[in-house]
Amino acid sequence: VLTELLAANEDTPDALRTRGEFLADLGEARRALRDLDRVRRNPSPVARAARALALATLDDEAHARDEIDAALAEAPDDGQVLLYAARIAELGGDHATAAERAAQALRASAHSLAEHQREEAERLANQGRDH
Repeated sequence: VLTELLAANEDTPDALRTRGEFLADLGEARRALRDLDRVRRNPSPVARAARALALATLDDEAHARDEIDAALAEAPDDGQVLLYAARIAELGGDHATAAERAAQALRASAHSLAEHQREEAERLANQGRDH
C-alpha cells in the first residue's frame, strides 16, 4: 500500500518514513535507509531508531550508536525505540543489554508493541537469561 502511494507521489514524508521503518524492521537495511534518508528533517524517535537498526544491520556501528542514543534520549519509555535498541545490542553481541532493553520495551508506556514486536521482545528478554 505504501509503495503504491509513493509511486503516485514520491514526496509523501509520512509514507516514506513508515515504509522505511517497516523495511528496517524486516532487515531490508539499504532500502530502509533510502526512504529514511529522504525524510531526515525532524525525524521522530521511532524513525531515528529504525535508521539506527538499518545502520547496525550494515555494520555502521558508530552512526547506529549515535542515532539510537539520540532516539533513547528523546523517548526513553517508547516501546518501539527500546525494541530497536535491543535488536541493535543483539547485533553487536551484547546480549545482556539486548535483554534489558527488550524487557523495558515490554513494560514501556509509549508506543506499545504490535504482536510480532512483542514476540521479538520476549525472545530477546528471555535470551538474556541464557547468556
